Amino acid sequence: MAKDVYFTANASDYTQLEGLYITEKDPPGFVTGVSLNAVGIIGVTTRGPTTVTQVDSAARFVEIFGGRDYGSGGTLINKIWKDIINKPFGTMYIKRVAASDAVAGAKAFAAASATAAITVTATSVGQWSTSANGGPKITIANATNGDSDYFNLTVSYQGSATTYENIVTTSTATDDDVAAIIGDDDGTLISVTITNNVRPANAASTALSSGSDGTLASADFTSALTAIANTEGPKIIFCADVATSQANLNAQIVTDAATVSDKIFVTWAGVHGQTPAAEASTVGTQITTRSDRIVWCYNSPYTIDPTTGTQIQVSPAPWMAAILSQTDVDTHPGSADNVTHTAGIRKLTNTSLSRANLITLRDAGICAFEKLPEGFVFRSGVTTNLTSGLTEITRRRMTDYIQLSLANRLRYYVKRKNTTANRAAVRADIENFLTSLAIRDRIVDTLSDGSPAFAIDQDGVNNANTRAQGIENVFLQVKLINHILSLALLTEIGTTVSITEQ
Repeated sequence: MAKDVYFTANASDYTQLEGLYITEKDPPGFVTGVSLNAVGIIGVTTRGPTTVTQVDSAARFVEIFGGRDYGSGGTLINKIWKDIINKPFGTMYIKRVAASDAVAGAKAFAAASATAAITVTATSVGQWSTSANGGPKITIANATNGDSDYFNLTVSYQGSATTYENIVTTSTATDDDVAAIIGDDDGTLISVTITNNVRPANAASTALSSGSDGTLASADFTSALTAIANTEGPKIIFCADVATSQANLNAQIVTDAATVSDKIFVTWAGVHGQTPAAEASTVGTQITTRSDRIVWCYNSPYTIDPTTGTQIQVSPAPWMAAILSQTDVDTHPGSADNVTHTAGIRKLTNTSLSRANLITLRDAGICAFEKLPEGFVFRSGVTTNLTSGLTEITRRRMTDYIQLSLANRLRYYVKRKNTTANRAAVRADIENFLTSLAIRDRIVDTLSDGSPAFAIDQDGVNNANTRAQGIENVFLQVKLINHILSLALLTEIGTTVSITEQ
């Protein structure tokens, strides 16, 4: 490159020395729509970490958090498993609820000299890791490399085995060396810590001990809810099955819903088979501050337990969460198109909801499941907010989509110079995004002349004083697409009807 050609982003360089200056400008950006489909779930599992963990498939969930039970059938332990079977979910963020006094199983192994060598510990708390519940068995054997200072460690669990080869714990080894071999994947069952720098003696199929579930308390659920509410990623949150105190959990939902601007909480009474009147009373008592970020569901479905082949009664909340996770923000959750997402339902607890019952539930801000000829659907798609204009789930989700999508782009203008060009760029980004939605009949309605139904005001909401303070206001009005909530077919049919041709 010639010495008289200089690349710079600083315009003040131009006058410092004669030459050719090249300043590369960023091409115009654009608003990219955000995804509001990721689901956050709190609840009891058979095992797994207690930190919020992203899971992208049902198989990965089982690998990390276990299946239905401890592996031998019997009592259903995993309540999140119970709530995700037979329904579609995409990305899930799992927050396992475990008792504060739960303990991870462990086993100490000594050298041939009886000196303590290593301790193998289950990577998650709970009685899943004990021998009585089919927990991991540890085998220590000669190393693959033939060196007597090294050893292989095999973990056998539920019919499969994983061998970690050529581990060394002599004086040259550290805990980090062992951790690197075993790894830290969320699905790993055990960790190893070095007690003394000696090789443990060979041992055959040895169980862990001392694993305990502890005693679950209401606070274990409410703290888990707050943790996942404050996690970036999940946009639809529910608690699997029922909490230790569903009333306390719903109270925490009220608190957390007031602190977020990008999430919806789906919940229920925690009681199967309440009458519509009792359900309406419960939501009025427990949702003390109504919010369009809280969705209350009613009428528990039955689905098939794939392990036992029997029908089990489940909460209606995860079905709503599944529908929201699989549909666009402007799709009504009660649309007949959603029957594909509820195909796993076999029947409903209340099979005789009357029109009066459905009106009672809707007026209370409750989404009620019912059986229609095409399948199982929610009759109403309402939030617990009874304020006119804020009652529909789609209104809340479409608003979030627009605001969060715009925020992701407009944040890059913060601290830039408040020039006419930058103000025009802000306007252009908003206009282009909303126009593209309207053209595709998504979210943004159109006016009678076919133009997008939105307005942007920058001049009327700013003055020299506000701009001198570094404040730039943009007032945006958007008319959202409506949904046909009631379709009236007006008929006049009879032999005496007079038809006038148009």
